[in-house]
Amino acid sequence: MLDYCMQEAREIRDDMVRWRRDFHQHPELMHQEHRTSEAIASVLGEIGLEVWSGLAGTGVISLVEGKKTGKTVGLRADIDALPIQEATGLPFASKNRGIMHACGHDVHMAILLGAAKILRRFQETLNGCVKLIFQPAEEDGSGAKAMIKEGVLKDPPVDVILATHVWPGLEVGQVGLLPDVAFASSDTIQMEYRGPGGHGAHPEATRDPILAAAHLVVATQSVISRNVNPLESAVVSFGIIQGGTAHNIIPDSVMLKGTVRCLDSEVRRELKERIQVLSEKIAQAFGVEHNFQYLQGVPVLRNSPSVNRWIAGLFERMLSKEKVSLQRPSMGSEDFAYYLNKSPGAIFRLGCAPPGESGRYFLHTDCFTVDEETMVYGAALMAAAAMEYLAEQPKMN
Repeated sequence: MLDYCMQEAREIRDDMVRWRRDFHQHPELMHQEHRTSEAIASVLGEIGLEVWSGLAGTGVISLVEGKKTGKTVGLRADIDALPIQEATGLPFASKNRGIMHACGHDVHMAILLGAAKILRRFQETLNGCVKLIFQPAEEDGSGAKAMIKEGVLKDPPVDVILATHVWPGLEVGQVGLLPDVAFASSDTIQMEYRGPGGHGAHPEATRDPILAAAHLVVATQSVISRNVNPLESAVVSFGIIQGGTAHNIIPDSVMLKGTVRCLDSEVRRELKERIQVLSEKIAQAFGVEHNFQYLQGVPVLRNSPSVNRWIAGLFERMLSKEKVSLQRPSMGSEDFAYYLNKSPGAIFRLGCAPPGESGRYFLHTDCFTVDEETMVYGAALMAAAAMEYLAEQPKMN
């Protein structure tokens, strides 16, 4: 079976390349993936599968149902692109100015369509069904939550769910397994300090919100170094500081926006409390007015240990032990975490760098691209995992 999956994936390589390049040329931002959704539905229809569109706006699902009843495997791909102007120079580069598939979601879609085509060929042998989930809006963490709310994990209920993410730090043909705690939670802090401002030459007549904001940016790093156990991981980074109109005017207000990441729920709670206290005390110290918002986002992603062990054995049999490695957790976030809070499952990394070029161009950069051979491995691994699970019907937790 495993050899057949790899053989079938190689036979449909040209199809996956064509699908991927079409997605890559026509990227769409989150919640706007209308053409993408239609293209996915069209390919699934050509494969001979029934399609349900419009979930969470632009989500698509399909079922590959076996003749015998049994469990259900969920396979998920994300479909949204990023607001980045592409600079790869590829002949199939993005035609949509300022939008690019710089996170590999074009590849994820093609892989899942390839897996669908393989599974369709073996449909008669399946003991259960495979639910194919094409999810919008992964980049802001809202897509998975919305899909779950609309019942994507029900009717039939999903017993185990898998996803993959292309990884430029690994060469094509390699797989990176992630630990049980795999991705960080992602929260947003937004605050405003208000003056009044005034002439830069007379700061004594003002209440300087820029000075308060500067102290806050520095002080929040003390939360990491002095309130978080050194053996834990946490990050606070500010990406936006806005305020002012001229070099010699102290503004009336300054807005700051940042991200908070951690791998533990207790650390997450502590970070929120400490940052809020710092923000309030700094406002008092500098005599400025203060508005603080802490927006809780994607939770910590936790792979199921039993699922991790199962796919590790499967991938080693398919690729060899040398091609499968255990990776460190990431301080990035992944809204696949919401699925894993409902069903056992795992996400794994799929090497996409050409031989000898691992790490050359990273995710979310304007030159990011992949070795398209990675789709052969991705489709074969996803299809084989679904088929093996349904054949053995193991209990996962």
